[in-house]
Amino acid sequence: DLGSLDLTKAIRLAVGEREYAPVKAGSLDGHHARTTVVFEMPERPTRFDLVVRDVPDVPVRRLTWPAGD
Repeated sequence: DLGSLDLTKAIRLAVGEREYAPVKAGSLDGHHARTTVVFEMPERPTRFDLVVRDVPDVPVRRLTWPAGD
């Protein structure tokens, strides 16, 4: 159950050496959940990592994407 996860504290968008906290994040309910997380950044990155901390049984999970069009 991911309902107890506070996304504003658990998620960061990493671009190079800098991390951005979300300015807005919905909540999750259950194991397979969806929500929207909003970040404000000075410019659009060409590559970024989504870093999620403190999910039960996973201290840090890092997902990497090249930014799309």
